[in-house]
Amino acid sequence: MASSSMKYMVRTADGAEYGPVDPDALQQWAEAGRITAECEVRNAMMKKWNNAAKVPFLADIIARQQNELDQNQSLKAKMSGLINPEVDDANKLGGSLNKSGKFQYVPGTTGLRFSAWLFDMAVVGLIGVGLFQVTGILIGAQLDPDIAYTVFTLAMLGTLCMYYAIAMGFMAQTIGHWFWGLLVVRTEGGPVLMGRAFVFSICYVLFGWTTLFFTYCLPSKRALQDILSGVRVVKITNRGG
Repeated sequence: MASSSMKYMVRTADGAEYGPVDPDALQQWAEAGRITAECEVRNAMMKKWNNAAKVPFLADIIARQQNELDQNQSLKAKMSGLINPEVDDANKLGGSLNKSGKFQYVPGTTGLRFSAWLFDMAVVGLIGVGLFQVTGILIGAQLDPDIAYTVFTLAMLGTLCMYYAIAMGFMAQTIGHWFWGLLVVRTEGGPVLMGRAFVFSICYVLFGWTTLFFTYCLPSKRALQDILSGVRVVKITNRGG
């Protein structure tokens, strides 16, 4: 901690002044985010204000917080620039992302989503082959066939849920989505993450059979499971310019 022999005043960006307080209090305020790089600090015995980021015992704290803020804003800008379908503002789109222009997304079409579904079902089907073989072993072990096939059905449904939840939660797309250039994002454009991906997977098992109807009929191209879980399935395109 800095020496507490001096007292200091703080002036925020809106002109409000606080103090006098000792350096320890200033450090605590900075750690709590109450003193930022936009604030000014002066010795209570002097008239001259100094930028808070240049005060020796506050500089490291403010620099660390500013770095964290910059990283968060950079992540949001990148996500917004890739997946915001409606904002045409260069700042909100994250600026030019490559030499040929800016990226935007368009809703995934019914055809693309159906193609991705076929691809994903092939992947899940490979897992199902192994589960079916296990089912045959259980029947051979004198387990009632009805019970064995019930176990197989539940295992397949669980596999389908986990496949979508893990793929979307960690990579924002399944293997089928990746192959056909689709991405899954939250309605407002943020990453899906595991919780929302799991909700989507449950809704998908229940309502996935309605996907073609909803994506064909709705202008937004969102299926029922998309709406219920708050996600969009989109395709990234280059606007050019």
